[in-house]
Amino acid sequence: LKGGLVSVAVTLVGSVVGLFAPNEYVLLVSRIIEGFGIGIISVLAPAVIAMWFPIEKRGLPMGIWSSWQQVAVAGVFLLADTILGPAQTWSHMWIVGIVVLIVGGLLFATFVRTPKNEENYADSTDTSVKVTEVFKHKSVYIMCIGGVGFGLACMTFCNWAPSFWVAQAGMDLGLANGIVGWMYLAEVFCCILGGFILNHVKNRQRFAAASAFAYAVVFYLLFVATDFPIVIVLCVLYCIIEGLFCSSMWTLIAQTTPDPRLSGAAMAFFAMATNLGMMLGAPLSGMILDATAMTGWGYVAIFAGVCQLIAGITFLAMKLYDEQGNEIKR
Repeated sequence: LKGGLVSVAVTLVGSVVGLFAPNEYVLLVSRIIEGFGIGIISVLAPAVIAMWFPIEKRGLPMGIWSSWQQVAVAGVFLLADTILGPAQTWSHMWIVGIVVLIVGGLLFATFVRTPKNEENYADSTDTSVKVTEVFKHKSVYIMCIGGVGFGLACMTFCNWAPSFWVAQAGMDLGLANGIVGWMYLAEVFCCILGGFILNHVKNRQRFAAASAFAYAVVFYLLFVATDFPIVIVLCVLYCIIEGLFCSSMWTLIAQTTPDPRLSGAAMAFFAMATNLGMMLGAPLSGMILDATAMTGWGYVAIFAGVCQLIAGITFLAMKLYDEQGNEIKR
């Protein structure tokens, strides 16, 4: 509970600093502060779910939680013009963010509780085990490689797909941005669906790998297809597959160590890895386009597809453990 409130407080401080930032340097500092807060909650939330739900029932709650980024991205793409207003006042976006943070903090303080010892399935608050023990487990490193690959591919799409559709498919920029917004709104439901399906899948590891490989194909094709009907079909597939993949990804990371008390630490490393990939995705793919005078969309397609393909391979390479620390046979 304290960690969640600290997360909201740190993010809130960053948002307030950003709202009153006199120049771009202070604004950058505010974003770094916000990043610390978001980093805490991105680890804490799945750790809390792991404590409240046994492994076989985590799929649906993890699926619901994994839709948080989709909600945010959809909101930005679909509501940005309304929030900014006729004068396109950028500070309005920060004000809305501050209000949402305050509401979220109040809801967290009201409803989130640590389960009793006999009901706790992954007591990440137990200090009798050293956090550094997580470094001993190869599966954590393997899945973090997958997290970087996913982050690279995801941010390549989010940042460059509208530009590709405008340049190569002749779309209006407003339509292209709107498509991405509606995609991520639809993904909210796809993540929940993915979590529900995951609760009924016997081999979650293969299910996650299969969704990752399908995801890689769609990433590639979205930077190749230029016919509008085909683009829409691929966007629908993207929504469904990413929902399946994200719910699988966040569910399985808690099982990469034999000691469930280390699940929080494993999630922290994975969150760091995905955020690293997301940070580098746009500039690296942008470098590809700069090197080819904005004509190298085929290379961007390969880049996004290969990054996500690597993520799929990591799901097959890692080991998973049950609540008693026994390796789960594939």
